[in-house]
Amino acid sequence: MAIDQQKYTVTCGDASDLKLKVKLKELRNNWVLMFAMINILWTILISTLADMGKLLEGVFGSNPTGFAVLFVYGSVLVIQFLAMVIHRISTFLHFLGTIPYICGKAYHSSWVFPTKSESTDEQSETQYRG
Repeated sequence: MAIDQQKYTVTCGDASDLKLKVKLKELRNNWVLMFAMINILWTILISTLADMGKLLEGVFGSNPTGFAVLFVYGSVLVIQFLAMVIHRISTFLHFLGTIPYICGKAYHSSWVFPTKSESTDEQSETQYRG
């Protein structure tokens, strides 16, 4: 019954949905503009550094533009790796939190969550209560 009400509210086209659509389009357009400006500034920075690189060939025997690009992309890769590790740890902890273990009861290593066709709400309550 709750799912039917949810479907109705999602498909219902009232004024708040239209306002939300307009606000989401504005948010999307603002972010696209921001990313376009960042890309333009990045292109200008790289082209400027490339021109300066011709004058500064003596920096570590290489082009400073290569170092700038290497530093930026290396930083992005390190941040992405750390975020992935944190996400994996939090997902593992969430998985551990969903295991139906009751203190003082024997632990069964082969367990599965009951499906709706296999058990009703009353059966699942008695299963978790012991």
